[in-house]
Amino acid sequence: MACAAGLAEPYVFAPPNTTPPNGITIAELVEIARAALTVPEPKIELNPDAKSYVNLPTWVWLDGAGETTRSVTATLPGVMSATVTANLTNLEIDSGTTDDRATVETKGCGLKGTPYRKGADFTCGVSYKRASIDQPRGVYVLEVTSVWEIDIEDDVVPFAYDPVEVGATRDVPVGEVQSTVRKTG
Repeated sequence: MACAAGLAEPYVFAPPNTTPPNGITIAELVEIARAALTVPEPKIELNPDAKSYVNLPTWVWLDGAGETTRSVTATLPGVMSATVTANLTNLEIDSGTTDDRATVETKGCGLKGTPYRKGADFTCGVSYKRASIDQPRGVYVLEVTSVWEIDIEDDVVPFAYDPVEVGATRDVPVGEVQSTVRKTG
């Protein structure tokens, strides 16, 4: 009945490799691909895991981050396609406190941080200088953010996307080790 009333749009034939009049554009196809592109939320791993101590390096890395490149292609079969890619480019660490209470080390973090290895140099993580007992809930709230740059394959459209920043937090209780030195002999 809609056709008889003239309410329906007539069919439009579009030859292969062409865009129908008022049809989807390459920019819209890029937007569709970008909307479908997801990156993983970081899962923070630490060593020591349960509790750290003043002046003890706390190693930081991401678990389950998977591949450092992810892409999505949106396609109009036989007409056009657009690919949007996210590349993990940076890992940012926030100790959850001020510089006088912690030092952040990121020179050897790479894209996913550095897992603890016995005997290895500490190159990625936090060294807390003060215990967390005076902090809310008695912990520092460590934040790790993975930064993903977004690229459009072949620059098919003349605009760029802001990087995607995905963060996660983890409570880090930091204690102190008290010791007494006695002279013997």
